[in-house]
Amino acid sequence: MTAILQAAPQDHTGTVGGVTDLARTLGTTLGPAVAALGWALGSGGTNGLRTGVAALTALTLAAFTALLTAARASPPASTS
Repeated sequence: MTAILQAAPQDHTGTVGGVTDLARTLGTTLGPAVAALGWALGSGGTNGLRTGVAALTALTLAAFTALLTAARASPPASTS
């Protein structure tokens, strides 16, 4: 989080801090829920574990893809 705040423009640190807190809260809330859903859909046991891990891996890859896409689309921050 420190690196994100340091990269943000000085007048947007409050907004950036709020967004990163939101992302952390969503991950903490949705991660176990998605894992439990995958476990239930995979009929529990080892198959359920594999399904849950696959679902979390897919969500993580989607999040990184969205992050990289947004980073490439946004103009670089000015260093004034």
